[in-house]
Amino acid sequence: MKTQLEETGETQISLTDPDSKRMKTASNTSEVSYNIQSAVDDKHKLVLDYEVTNSCNDRNLLFPMAKKAKKILNQEELTVVADKGYFVATDIVKCINNNITAHVSNKNENISMCILSDDKQNHIGEWQDFRGESVYFKEHNLGVCSMGQILYPKGYLKNEKAAVFSNAAACKNCIHHDKCIKTFKRLKVKMPKESFSQKYDEENLFLKQITYSPDKNILKRRKAIVEHPFGTIKRHLNSGYCLLKGLKNVQGEFALTFLAYNLKRVINMLGVDTLIREIQS
Repeated sequence: MKTQLEETGETQISLTDPDSKRMKTASNTSEVSYNIQSAVDDKHKLVLDYEVTNSCNDRNLLFPMAKKAKKILNQEELTVVADKGYFVATDIVKCINNNITAHVSNKNENISMCILSDDKQNHIGEWQDFRGESVYFKEHNLGVCSMGQILYPKGYLKNEKAAVFSNAAACKNCIHHDKCIKTFKRLKVKMPKESFSQKYDEENLFLKQITYSPDKNILKRRKAIVEHPFGTIKRHLNSGYCLLKGLKNVQGEFALTFLAYNLKRVINMLGVDTLIREIQS
């Protein structure tokens, strides 16, 4: 078993289902599980898209799901809401750059971060009430802290499967050093080891500092939107657990589960006769 862990680079392996992972539940216990993601529309509570992953948390999953939902709805702009487990500054910035307004819970109400500037100029100020997040720009292979300081690729953490970006000199001289960090700022970005490179492109990296403030009223509606299908699936469809093993099999299982939920939802809204007429027309 130890040899298998070393060969795969994994920190855990399930003997029952190698694709699954031990994850925390809502009751603060742990179970061998899969992570089920869904995008649900606010008006009709229909599941637009879903994803089954074996990621133990929701980090870095916000933008991919929001982008797919935007494409499915064929909208130029989209508003999404998610809980604090999805908060990653890089994902928030990706949403902003793709005309997606993301409202994600966070312990801090106002957070400063940097996005790419449209007018080829840097717009970086000195923030007095400092609460900041660093952002990774894949196209430049550079990180940028909330004060606009560039974080350079420094190394790769094999155990965490993450690249490290930092700039000790800039952090040492920053006016917010004592409020931000104890030593120097490090940005960790999850990526495969083969994708990590110390090459970067600092040219044409123009930045604009923004304040991220999610709407509290929209955040309050989150549970009534995205948790609605899961409640129905568990209570009325009696589908609280995966019946199959293996990631691909579980993906297929939930494709059928969400299809059954959507059919049930449409029937409740339109009725069987209307639904049949719409299908036949």
